Amino acid sequence: LVNVKDKYFRSRRAKKFDIQYQLQIKKSIESFNLFVNVFSFLSFLFFAVGTR
Repeated sequence: LVNVKDKYFRSRRAKKFDIQYQLQIKKSIESFNLFVNVFSFLSFLFFAVGTR
């Protein structure tokens, strides 16, 4: 019984960790996308100013 309980809690903890890990990945991907968007916007601005 104790073994089953231990396994259950361990799997729950692993699941929790998994969810946090996925959230962290999602956050980093979003920040990376934001950075790329800002960078492309800035380069577009520089290009527009340079060609004017």
